[in-house]
Amino acid sequence: MEGKLVGFATCGQQRTDSLKDDGFTAEFEAIYVLKKAQRLGLGSRLLKSVANASRLGGHTSVALWVLTTNLPAIRFYEAMGAYPIGSREDVRGDVSLEEIAYGWNDLNSIA
Repeated sequence: MEGKLVGFATCGQQRTDSLKDDGFTAEFEAIYVLKKAQRLGLGSRLLKSVANASRLGGHTSVALWVLTTNLPAIRFYEAMGAYPIGSREDVRGDVSLEEIAYGWNDLNSIA
């Protein structure tokens, strides 16, 4: 896997008004690691990297959305100190996706 792209993460301004109103000004928009590269510490490093980028952008807290059926990701976020802060139904055509928001009040807790 050395020298190959096996994961990525993005972060930015919070896009959900209710989470912004609750003080979560940053959002982890995407965190992805290929299955074959999981459980090697890459996800933790990516999460810490986007937390640092958010801090440098002036943010102190962050949230993200995850499908309720994505139990490995939920366990990962909880192990990294996140806690549930909201839920929503995302309707896309004929498909309804249930999502849960996880948040960190203090980005420093991720570092």
